[in-house]
Amino acid sequence: MSMVLVASRTKTAQRSSQSACAKKSVSPEQREEVLQLLQEEIAYIHNGEFEHLDIDTIEQLVQEAGIHRRQPSSETTIPDGLPAYLANLYTIPLLTAEGEAALFRKMNYLKYRANLCRVALDPDRPQRKLTQNLRRFLEAADGVRNLLAESNLRLVVSIARRFAGPRFSFEELVSEGNMILMKAIEKFDYSRGYRFSTYATHSVQRHFFRHFRNAKRRNTHEVAMADEYLNELSDNSEQESDKFEFSDAQVGEILAQLDEQLDEREQYIIQERFGIGPSGTARTLQSLSQELHVSKERVRQLHHKAIAKLRKGLDRLFPDMMSV
Repeated sequence: MSMVLVASRTKTAQRSSQSACAKKSVSPEQREEVLQLLQEEIAYIHNGEFEHLDIDTIEQLVQEAGIHRRQPSSETTIPDGLPAYLANLYTIPLLTAEGEAALFRKMNYLKYRANLCRVALDPDRPQRKLTQNLRRFLEAADGVRNLLAESNLRLVVSIARRFAGPRFSFEELVSEGNMILMKAIEKFDYSRGYRFSTYATHSVQRHFFRHFRNAKRRNTHEVAMADEYLNELSDNSEQESDKFEFSDAQVGEILAQLDEQLDEREQYIIQERFGIGPSGTARTLQSLSQELHVSKERVRQLHHKAIAKLRKGLDRLFPDMMSV
């Protein structure tokens, strides 16, 4: 699947959209509105199944999936010290895996339909019904996006709490994280089978590390979570006790390689093993093997393979450290 920024579509798509949208002329005053709509590209993740679906089927798939988890209120733990507006996020039910996928399918399908209407628009002969349908599809897609965001905002809060400190306030990180969350929603491909929380966690954490790097503070300090991760990349068997201290810029440079060097499964294993994944804690090989439905030894192999890939980046960035 790929990100689609559509400027034009095929004649087949045009005929399909025209048959779905009535052809009723509107007043010349709306020509300006049509021109504005034509200038705005509609970004979505395309899926071949969209060509064989209709809106009723999409809605039925959402209903059948069951969007929210059935979680007793007693099982919801609200962290201490949160402002009331953030504490309220923990009253919003989490999404089921099936419900999450159904919502991402719906959001992107609505944008797909909106784009078909957009392609059929003629600024010289604007059609009111076509414009109305385009607006309706986009508004519905925004509604689904907002639901996805609301259901995952507590994830941003959790990550921000771990990263907050003297240099970056909790509120600042929540604001930054929310922005990245919205971008992640637009770019997530539900058809690949991963949970959105995995993708979003990586996106938000990577942004935070880059945020630290871009601050260009010169002071160097030990970042416990990152140091544990980075020292394993640089360890030799005879030097397991050696420890290095990394500047924020170095941490950002190395962790930014995760998505460049590793595939999604390797990224997930590395994040979870070192406590920088969705769970927020370092996980055992056994627990990962159960989740990924592979043997413990297979997880170990994937873990070592990912470490080896990342070592190459360390060789290039920090040759002195690797030669110790």
